[in-house]
Amino acid sequence: MKIKNNIITIIIFFLALIRADESDCEKYRKLKSYDVPSINKSDLPQEFSEKAFRLVDEFIKKTSNLDYEIVIFFDYINGELIKCRIGIKDQVKLKFNNKEFKGKNIASIHNHPKDLFTPPSGKNFGIFLREWEKFELIAGHNGLWILRANMWMMS
Repeated sequence: MKIKNNIITIIIFFLALIRADESDCEKYRKLKSYDVPSINKSDLPQEFSEKAFRLVDEFIKKTSNLDYEIVIFFDYINGELIKCRIGIKDQVKLKFNNKEFKGKNIASIHNHPKDLFTPPSGKNFGIFLREWEKFELIAGHNGLWILRANMWMMS
């Protein structure tokens, strides 16, 4: 009986994690857009599709005046929104399952809240440790920062 209860508890825990992610994406989708200037497609790496460009531009418009962080992961080739997390003031708690990104062209974008420092922080350089993420974009109130995971690699 105890084993059965433990298995049920584990299943409920994993379902709650899945729902939390879906809930964050739904909350993100429902955010209103602010009237801020659009970026240009040429502001992004050449690899970004038109759909990915529109996703990034929309993210900037939705998060430009927030006082908390949001991060989204997306495929920069097809523009598919893959994962969303909504955090608090200046942090978002993330747990990664490398399988959810397998076979995808992953980029992320997160905002730095309007009252905080906008350039990348030391935490943002974690992208260089994640083999599955090629780009990390940081949207601040005065600019867009783009980190490329392989920027120092020779081809």
